[in-house]
Amino acid sequence: MKFLLRVFKLLIILSFRGIFLLVSGDVGDPCRYERTQSAGVCKLVYECREAIADIREGVPLVRCGWQGVVQIVCCPVPVQDALSGTTPRATQNTIREDKNLRKSEKKCYEYATYVYENSTRGVTLPGQPVQIVSTDTCGFKVIPLIVGGEDAKPREFPHMALIGYGDNVNSLEWSCGGSLISENFVLSAAHCVFSRESGYASYVRLGELNYGITTDTAMPVDIAIERHIKHPEYTITSEYNDIALFKLEKRATLNRYVRPICLSDKRDIREQKAIATGWGLTEYLGKKSTSLRKVTLELFSQSECFEIYQYPPSTKLSRGIDETTQICAGSHSEEKDTCEGDSGGPLQYYDPNVYCMYRILGLTSFGKGCGSAGSPTVYTRIANYIDWIESIVWP
Repeated sequence: MKFLLRVFKLLIILSFRGIFLLVSGDVGDPCRYERTQSAGVCKLVYECREAIADIREGVPLVRCGWQGVVQIVCCPVPVQDALSGTTPRATQNTIREDKNLRKSEKKCYEYATYVYENSTRGVTLPGQPVQIVSTDTCGFKVIPLIVGGEDAKPREFPHMALIGYGDNVNSLEWSCGGSLISENFVLSAAHCVFSRESGYASYVRLGELNYGITTDTAMPVDIAIERHIKHPEYTITSEYNDIALFKLEKRATLNRYVRPICLSDKRDIREQKAIATGWGLTEYLGKKSTSLRKVTLELFSQSECFEIYQYPPSTKLSRGIDETTQICAGSHSEEKDTCEGDSGGPLQYYDPNVYCMYRILGLTSFGKGCGSAGSPTVYTRIANYIDWIESIVWP
């Protein structure tokens, strides 16, 4: 009987790409890694370097099953283990470099797998295995660093969130932006927690593209905010530590329209440009955009930024720009910028090493007007707050 059960667990992927056979497999069970036609073992996705490489290259994964919301995938057994006859379960205790990844990075790779959606293919005859088609639903295929302020495409930024204010879900005031970073939390600016005009932030909308129409390619869902968590060192009398977490009343359902963004722990930023997104004003003192917009911005050096914001002295910026906790981005020669209503939204870049995923560098915090060449906006630097975020989101 045990042998028969093991045989059923070893029913693996059909021989052509994109078609999956759903099987029952637990962590440590043997499997066959189809990419190299070699012996494998079922592991959590973030513990398998080969699976992470497959995600980066857009190769569908061999799925053994699930552990909670984490996929269990077939991972090849190291050659030395296979030759020595080491059992798959024993290989769980070998050294795994990926176990050294911090919590947010493990979740990054996990969330990347949601770019694939499964559906049953055709009609399954009695006694025949179920054929599952895995569809790549990525909303972008190239690094978009050439835009100058334009509408975002469907599913291009599935982590984007609108922050709503008011008691009636049908008449909310959308005044800030945010980024979904897990099924339960949205990351935004601390000054977005409370609005003098509308009170406390009450709802988050995910999966939206244009909130002014219902005919766009989107799947919006509104979720009440259960808890506001401002950074403990934030005060309304300064511009520092402008970061907050909104805990959702219920878990967000992840799909092609709703998928978290990865966190960037980079302190030495090598990117020359980054992308800002939001539903804010399209020009200074102009009208708010109901359509999600994107703009590519240049990252200003800390010395440039410090000089721009040093004079005149400000009580809210008493020590000038803090290079540990703040980043500046804008344009040296063009009128490209974020504006009012974009607060809390992400400054991000496309990560070429994690398929179809962005990493968030900063949160829109404050600026001098909007769109003036040579006058960048200041963003809260995410890298400085990774430990704080992880302690709350993935304790």
